[in-house]
Amino acid sequence: MKTWLSFFAALAIAGFGLDRAQAGTVTAGDTIIGIFSSPVLSGYLLNDPAVGQTTFMDNTGTAVSSIANSADPTLVAGPPPIQATGSVLQWGTDNPGGAPSAQGVSQLTFSGAPIPNTPLSQTFLAGVIKFLNGTSTLDSLIFGATLSFYDNSVSQANFLGSDQVVINSTQNFGVSVAQDSDYINICGNNSNICDLNNPMSQTKSINAIEDSEGGTGVTVELFATIAGDPQLILQEITLAPGQSTETNGFIGTDPPLALVPEPASWTVLVIGLGFIITLRAGRMATFGRDLARVIPLLLPAPERRRRSTQTRPNNSGRTARSGCCRHPPFRSSEAAPGATPARCQRQPRRSGRY
Repeated sequence: MKTWLSFFAALAIAGFGLDRAQAGTVTAGDTIIGIFSSPVLSGYLLNDPAVGQTTFMDNTGTAVSSIANSADPTLVAGPPPIQATGSVLQWGTDNPGGAPSAQGVSQLTFSGAPIPNTPLSQTFLAGVIKFLNGTSTLDSLIFGATLSFYDNSVSQANFLGSDQVVINSTQNFGVSVAQDSDYINICGNNSNICDLNNPMSQTKSINAIEDSEGGTGVTVELFATIAGDPQLILQEITLAPGQSTETNGFIGTDPPLALVPEPASWTVLVIGLGFIITLRAGRMATFGRDLARVIPLLLPAPERRRRSTQTRPNNSGRTARSGCCRHPPFRSSEAAPGATPARCQRQPRRSGRY
């Protein structure tokens, strides 16, 4: 049962999973472009109803979010040089149905950096992320989004891979700014800072102090390498210079909370579970009989002929094909001439399911 569930869960994850990088090249001096998409509207709230506990929330009809992507590769002077206009993901509100206050919105901004003129296997600064942690109503939250990377312009030819941004929100108790801080993980096959397929990898989180508790947003630098055909591989995150753990945030090791598949992925899961339930409901017997009919057809032709031409002597001394059950040729002492062996006699049909 667990094997089947794992198989269909893998199909579901593939259903809402990340695009594959396309073959191509990158050019030194080009800008890494980050594009947000596909907000996740269902997930889990941390520290609710108590510290260490989680509560599932489906905000499909109530979540508030917006995306303003920038594909402009123009850089602003550093250090470090980064995109003058980055891509922005916003979510949440403290005033449902109206304009939120300045502290009622959370925001994530990615600003790309230039590709260096060094070997791409060497770690380089791929971009800067700023995370502002607003204080919003719980039913207005989102729980993640996809972040896709491109080389200098947004096109399939320049695609460098995607990762999942997991947004982990907490219920605030006011015990400490660290406990109330929300955090994000950047996870995926191209991420070595949160590899969900490798339990031995070290997960890192970007924790931002709640703005209602004095937080002004945390800025981190994202480092990567480029490999393959090509793909951007996230390798490390560090706090940008001048950050405070009391008013900005910190790099933690908090794991991502579980993400809930979108409806299209649920369809795959339901089909798979329906198949399992059908088998467990008693159709396995029918499946077994059908399989028994098919297997002989898969045998090599000589084997089929050998099985179909098994012979036994009849009472006249001639050879006849066995037309009943499987058994060695009977001797005259086992039955009177012309009599049907007991093992070949038609047995009454059993009662029960077939």
